[in-house]
Amino acid sequence: MKATRGIGIVLFGTLTLSSANTLAQLTSADDQFWNQNSAGILELSEVLDYFGRSLAVGDFNGDSYDDIAIGAPSEDISGGPNGGAVNVIYGSGNGIGLTSSGNQYWHQDSPGVLGESEDGDFFGVSLAVGDFNGDGFGDLAIGVPYETIINEIPNSGAVNILYGSGAGVGLTSSGNQLWHQNSSGILGQLEAGDWFGYLLAAGDFDGDGIDDLAIGVPHEAIGDSVSAGAVNILYGSGGGVGLTSSRNQFWSQGSAGILGVSEEWDNFGSSLASGDFNGDGHDDLAIGVLGEAVDDIKQAGAVNVFYGSGGGVGLTSTGNQYWYQNSPGILNDSEEFEYFGSSVASGDFNADGYDDLAIGVPNEKIGHCLLCPYAGGFNVLYGSGGGVGLTSSGDQYFNQDSPGILGEAEWGDEFGYSLAVGDFDGDGSDDLAIGVPEEAIGDSMQAGAVNVLYSLGAGLTVPGNQLWHQNSTGILGEVEPGDFFGYSLATGDFDGDGVDDLVIGVPHEGIGDSIVAGAVNVLYGSGPAQLPKNQPELPAGGETTLDYALKENYPNPFNPVTTIAYAIREAGPVKLTVYNTLGQSVATLVDRQSHPAGEFTATFNASDLASGVYLYRLEANGYVYIKKMMLVK
Repeated sequence: MKATRGIGIVLFGTLTLSSANTLAQLTSADDQFWNQNSAGILELSEVLDYFGRSLAVGDFNGDSYDDIAIGAPSEDISGGPNGGAVNVIYGSGNGIGLTSSGNQYWHQDSPGVLGESEDGDFFGVSLAVGDFNGDGFGDLAIGVPYETIINEIPNSGAVNILYGSGAGVGLTSSGNQLWHQNSSGILGQLEAGDWFGYLLAAGDFDGDGIDDLAIGVPHEAIGDSVSAGAVNILYGSGGGVGLTSSRNQFWSQGSAGILGVSEEWDNFGSSLASGDFNGDGHDDLAIGVLGEAVDDIKQAGAVNVFYGSGGGVGLTSTGNQYWYQNSPGILNDSEEFEYFGSSVASGDFNADGYDDLAIGVPNEKIGHCLLCPYAGGFNVLYGSGGGVGLTSSGDQYFNQDSPGILGEAEWGDEFGYSLAVGDFDGDGSDDLAIGVPEEAIGDSMQAGAVNVLYSLGAGLTVPGNQLWHQNSTGILGEVEPGDFFGYSLATGDFDGDGVDDLVIGVPHEGIGDSIVAGAVNVLYGSGPAQLPKNQPELPAGGETTLDYALKENYPNPFNPVTTIAYAIREAGPVKLTVYNTLGQSVATLVDRQSHPAGEFTATFNASDLASGVYLYRLEANGYVYIKKMMLVK
C-alpha cells in the first residue's frame, strides 16, 4: 500500500464540501496536456505515432518526485516505420509537477541501447517500473513484443531494461539489458508470434527487497494449444546486477498444480498486476486469461492468482487461485466474449493492509441494453490474511448503470478497458480510475472518458465519483471522434505533495495535421490540507516553523482510549471530529471559534463504540486534515 499523508474527503451521509469549500479529489486545476509537439519535448508528433498507448510511473532519478514514461510504439525510427520509442518526462516540486526539463527519448537506435530498431518492432507497447537492482532508483522495462530475434522467427518478442540513476540524470543506457526466450538460461521456447513482452508487471515476489519482472507471453503455444499463453518471471538482484536468469520461472495453465487448463486462444498473460493480497510481505501476481472458456461459455475470461514466498523461492503454485464471474459468491454471471480479466489493477481500497484486486470486464453486456455488448464493467475482490488472500467476501461489481455512477452504459463503451489505482484524495485508502476509451461525448463517437471511484477506507464507494473527458470544465485538449481518451492510465505523485495524480493516455489524439499522433492528459490530485500550489512554503528558519499538522493517534490500534496530537499555526476556528466509515459523526473533540496557535492533544474515548476503522478530521482556518485509526475490542 502506498504511504501518503492523511488528507482527504469525508462523507456526511452524502459527499459535502470541506470548510475550504473544495473537494479533496482530482481536479482540472493545473492539469497538463503533453504531446511530442509540446514545448521542449524531444521528437515531433507524427501521423500514427500512438504516443500515450502505454504508460508507467517511477522515480528514475531519485529526487522523490515521480516521473512518467510514455510509449509511442508506432514511432518511425531510422531503421524503418513503427520501430517504436518511449518519451520520459520528469517530475518536480514547488507545485509544478511534470516539466520538459531533462526529458528523454529512447529507442533501440539510441546510443548504447541493445537491439536494433526495425520495421514493426513496436518498442514501447508495454511498460513497467521497478527497482530491479536495489539501488533505490526506478528502472524501466520496455516491451518489444514484435521483435524478431532470429530472422526465421518473427514477432517472437523481447524486453529492454533501462536502469535509473541519481544526480539528476535518471535513466541511462549504462548496464541496459535485452531479454527474450533465446537469452541464456531463460525458460520457454522462442517461437514465431509469441509476443514475449506484450504485457509487463513489476513486484517483489520473493520478498528480498528487490523488484522482479513478470513478462506476459499471451500467444505462447502450450503443447498443441496455440496461443494458450504463458508468463516468464525474471528475478532482480543487487550489487549493480539487476535482472538475471537465475531462478527464472515459466508459468502457464499447464504448469503442475495450476488451476485451469491450457487451451487454444486462452491468452494467459494478457494482463498482469502485482500486489500483496495476503499481507505476508511478498508480492503476488494476478494474471488475466481473457480468452478462457468458463463452463463452456466461450471467451468469458478468467484470472489466475499466484502467491509469492520467501527463502529465495518467489511465486509458487501453493494456494494459487482461479477466478471468474461464475465463481461462488462473485457478482454477475459469466457470458460469451466478455473478456473478464482484460485488465487488472491492485490497491488497498479498504485500508486493511491487504491489497485488493480490480478486474476489468470491458465487453460486459449491461441489463438495460441486452443487445448492447461491450458496455463494460469491473469486479473487485478483497484481500485477507491468514494465508488466504483474495476472497469473494464483500466483492463488488460496478458499471455505468450502477446507481449513482456518472455516465450511462452504452453499446461499445468498454468501461473497464483500463484500470489504475492511486490515492487521489490523500486519505490513506486507494481510489480507482476506470478507462472508458470508446465513450461517446456528445456526437463524438469513441472520444473516451475516465470514471473515478473513491474509497473512504471501507472499500470503493459511489458518492463523490467523477467522470472526466476532454469536454470537462478546465480540461486541456478537445473532444474529437476516435481520440480514445482513457485507453491507458497511470498514477504517481509528480509534484511531491503527498497526493497521487492521474495520467490519461489519448493515443489517437490528432496533433496539428498529424492524425493519431497521440497525447496524454494529467490531472493532479488535491487535498485541502495542502498549502495551495505556488504559495511559498513556511521558512526553514525565522519567526516560526510551526505549521498546521494532524499527527498519528497513539496508541493505534487502541481500546478504548487514544490520544490525538495536532498543531495550529495561527489562531482561529478549529474543529476536531471523529467519524465512522459511513461518514457519521461519532464524537466532537474540539470545537473552538478562537483556538490559539501552538501544539495540543485531545483524548478520544470509544468505550461505547464497536470495533472498526474510524476517521478523525481536523479543520483549522480553512485547512482540512484526515487520518484513520483502528478500534479493536
